[in-house]
Amino acid sequence: MNSNNRFLIYILISLCFINISLLSSRGEGYTNFVIKGSAYINGNHYLSDFKQLPGITSESPGFTSAFGPGASIGIGAEYIFDEKLFGSDFRYCFQVLYTNLSANFAVEEKIGNRIVGNSLGEPYFVEHRLEPSISAILTEHIIAVSPIAGTPVSFLGGFQAGFPIINQYSQEQELTKPAGAEFLEGGTIRYRSSGEIPEASSFYFAVLIGARYEGYRIGDISFNPELTYAYGLTNMVSSLDWKAGGLRLGISVQYNVPKAVIPPPLPAPLPELPMPELPPKPRPALLELSIGIRHNNTDIADGGSVSYVVNVEEYYENFQFDPVLYYKKDATIPAEVPPAISNILGMSNRIDILEEAIQYLKENEKIDLNIIPYLPEGEDENAVSGRIEFIAGRLDSAGLGDRISVRKTIIVNNTFTYEELRDESRKIELVFSGGSKTISYKSYNQKRYVPENLELILYADILAEAKPYIYEANVRLPGRPVETFGEEVHTLNILPNELLIMSGNEKNPIVFNAKIEDAESKKIDRSISANLIASEQTVASYHNINDKALAESGNSYEQFILGYCRFDRSSFYYVDKNVVGVARQALQDGKKVQLMALTDNLGTDEHNSSLALKRVKNALSELMISEQDIEVLIPGSPLFPNASAYGRMLNRSVIVRILQ
Repeated sequence: MNSNNRFLIYILISLCFINISLLSSRGEGYTNFVIKGSAYINGNHYLSDFKQLPGITSESPGFTSAFGPGASIGIGAEYIFDEKLFGSDFRYCFQVLYTNLSANFAVEEKIGNRIVGNSLGEPYFVEHRLEPSISAILTEHIIAVSPIAGTPVSFLGGFQAGFPIINQYSQEQELTKPAGAEFLEGGTIRYRSSGEIPEASSFYFAVLIGARYEGYRIGDISFNPELTYAYGLTNMVSSLDWKAGGLRLGISVQYNVPKAVIPPPLPAPLPELPMPELPPKPRPALLELSIGIRHNNTDIADGGSVSYVVNVEEYYENFQFDPVLYYKKDATIPAEVPPAISNILGMSNRIDILEEAIQYLKENEKIDLNIIPYLPEGEDENAVSGRIEFIAGRLDSAGLGDRISVRKTIIVNNTFTYEELRDESRKIELVFSGGSKTISYKSYNQKRYVPENLELILYADILAEAKPYIYEANVRLPGRPVETFGEEVHTLNILPNELLIMSGNEKNPIVFNAKIEDAESKKIDRSISANLIASEQTVASYHNINDKALAESGNSYEQFILGYCRFDRSSFYYVDKNVVGVARQALQDGKKVQLMALTDNLGTDEHNSSLALKRVKNALSELMISEQDIEVLIPGSPLFPNASAYGRMLNRSVIVRILQ
């Protein structure tokens, strides 16, 4: 049983004791029960002998005492006994308190002297500060004794018990003397920390003594100043010698519960005289009208709701890209990612590498961006300055200009096997300090639809003895003209497209009105309403779904980039571990998984086919599966446009497809 449960049982037992005591009464005019509320100012005092909190470095010579102000508020009750205690009046006082037990430790220590030549100079002093912030919920159980009859002074004795609800601290060591001195590691403050107090005790217990004076009374209300002192017996931290108590001064406002006044008995009633009987009046013709709305054979209460289902299909897109910006010769604005790449991946928007990098920095405030420019040997280095200026301008506009640093331009030797590799060396790498090696393109869309019509039955029950009568009814629905109908049962059919439009509204009231007038000109009007409530349910979630494949073959698949390889390399320089988990889970769920190894078109077909097989082998190793568990696809030509550096980068990847 934890401390909170023990404390709750403790309070319940105390309340039971008070209720049992209420069975007796005192004096004329008042019961033995008093209800009170209290407010106090605390002078908190710590008695302790420790050097530091558990696991928190301090280097203090020791904390022995502390003082600090606080406050308490409480509510409770008192029971005044009819009996005497050693010849004196006494009462039992119970109170639940919220109290602040905070005080601040401060210890000054000499830690050395300044060395001047071969002699000692002025001394160095530090101040160790530990500032606990502790609040608790306590119960007080006190016996108040009035030893001198007829005087308003009572002496108090009892105890407090409860549990802390706030256990916070902050600490630091400050070099205070001489002025201008600093620690070796710089500054005048060290060992600064704050947070939850380690190993804080879950139970507080203290004995309490004091005095109370019944100062002023107005009717049933009395105002009583109190002065008490609490001495803590439990440690504030289980492993440290650290007790809390203090002096408390305040006032309690007490309501003395009066006895109920029993009124005198009423006089006996006079005997009733018989009244002469009048002839009965003719009964008027009955006219009654009740109306209702019924859905699925169930009547809807007036003001009730009718729920209908809105199906939601979710579409998530999430791809990892190498944060590299490629440039045409002498250009300062990065080349665009071809739209064909977004189409092949099934993405709804075009890819902007720099914009995705900006969003990543906004989401991760502690990460900075390193800009590393590359330039083929022999090209104009002034173009690099323009490229960096363009990137810095975009980041400044986003409020991120102070989080970038520019590295020295790396000149790439002019020994390219293919001219395309020269184009790829004309780039700027975006490197996140302490962050991801890639950037993530993310988007979310959804498709909402209502699968079926909603049918409501509107009916009326009529009792009209004076005929003929006239009955009229109508129904109002958002987005529709008023429909009128007669006495017959009316079926209200609401179409899916109407329901889908209404699902965006907070309220969609249906109001059914009816009125009747009989031959004696008696009239009745009735109105009943119901609110249409859309209940959304997610029926499917798709990740990187390829809608084109769904339209062409009726089969769709989710596809992910497992990892990237360098030119003419089969090993991965980046692997998306999330995709590894998705693929393995899909195989465990019995889904068909395809592995597509890509290459660019630089080199012979035979060489690229061999390179693709090696990439497949490394991909199987990353997935920790064998080739028999998966279908391997090696396209006969590059999947992405090979004319751009971005397309060739994607053509050096391995793609995982999960068939739906």
